[in-house]
Amino acid sequence: MGSFLTEAVECVTGLQGTVDKFLGDAIGAPLAQEDHGLRGLVCGVEMQRRHAGWMERRRAAGQPACGLGIGIATGPAIVGNIDTAKRMEYTALGHTVNLAARLCGAAAAGETLTVPETHAAAQRCLRTSAAAAAVPRLGFEPRGKMSFKNVAEPVEVVAVRARE
Repeated sequence: MGSFLTEAVECVTGLQGTVDKFLGDAIGAPLAQEDHGLRGLVCGVEMQRRHAGWMERRRAAGQPACGLGIGIATGPAIVGNIDTAKRMEYTALGHTVNLAARLCGAAAAGETLTVPETHAAAQRCLRTSAAAAAVPRLGFEPRGKMSFKNVAEPVEVVAVRARE
């Protein structure tokens, strides 16, 4: 049956993403890509699809299966080795990283949440990319404003899903 982390890593690396570390509620670290918003949303939808299959296999084997919520935000972040004299760690920091974590925490099982900026960036890529036909069809549903810890203003949230 394997670990879902294997599936998650394959989703990220299959879209030329980078897995920084597993944090329980986050994987990945940004590299400059013109279409990063679209790649992130496609990855989230594909990860949900693979997770649903993984949960079915676990249920069929009589094992527990829990849902997966995903949060995706794009924007500036500090990425690199953060260190002191006694400890060093490669990581991503900043408002965008925190917002993605808050979206993840707010996402229900089977749900992928993002922000309008990421949605708009993905839409621009779909309109201008010759490869848009190969991208899974995505559906978007506004969820209204949500308030998050350590985020000054309420944030517009958009749910993302694969369309048949």
